[in-house]
Order: sequence, then structure tokens, then C-alpha cells
Amino acid sequence: MRRLWIIEVWESEREPFKSLIGHLLISLTVIGCFLVFGFIIRISNIHEYKETIEKIDSWIVIILLIITGINTIIRIISILYRDYYKRP
Repeated sequence: MRRLWIIEVWESEREPFKSLIGHLLISLTVIGCFLVFGFIIRISNIHEYKETIEKIDSWIVIILLIITGINTIIRIISILYRDYYKRP
């Protein structure tokens, strides 16, 4: 009986997969918070600081995406590297 691809990956490469899912959920949570913050800024009546706050908000989202992406790649490579040399 064939199993789903995601179940096979979960069982065979559990640590990298869990790391990837964990980073993805954390990233989406942080980015979601900043998107909500940006939406609140857009509908608010703060006209004199609105452009500055929007620029800061968008740069923070970009920087967090880059940091999270690099961190995820490094963690997955280190887990795969550790698992490769641990096998007999």
C-alpha cells in the first residue's frame, strides 16, 4: 500500500523536516504580525509619520525574511550533515 509523500519524509528525515516546518511557522507568525501592523498603520490617522513607519515596517519584513531563510538553510544543512556522519 502506498503512503503519502509527506508521511514518508516525516518518518525518514524527521529532524530536517521538523526544523523546516518550525521555521516556517515562526516566520509566518512574525511576518503576519508585521503585516497586521502595516494594515493598522494604513487605516490609522497618523499622517505625519505614516510614510516613515511604513518604510520601517517593510524593511523589517524584508530583513526578517532574509534572516529566517538563511537560518533555516543553515539548520537544515547542519542537521543533514550531522545525520550523514552519524550513520554507520
